[in-house]
Amino acid sequence: MLETVLKLFSLSCRHTHISVPFSMEAARQNQAHLDWPEELPSNCSHYVVCLDCGHRYGYDWDEMKIIKTPKLRPAG
Repeated sequence: MLETVLKLFSLSCRHTHISVPFSMEAARQNQAHLDWPEELPSNCSHYVVCLDCGHRYGYDWDEMKIIKTPKLRPAG
């Protein structure tokens, strides 16, 4: 429970150990992405994974960097 709360505030993992980029097409063919709860940006063709906590991030192959996704803010 505490680990889940810390992950929500991003206090438990700083995502410093990142994997090599993986192709989204290969993941779709192997159905490797079906058990991951978070969604990746629809415009990314690659993704990377934090080797410490397992969080996935979209990866821009042309720019060779992680795609930052904006945080959703509550309406009101």
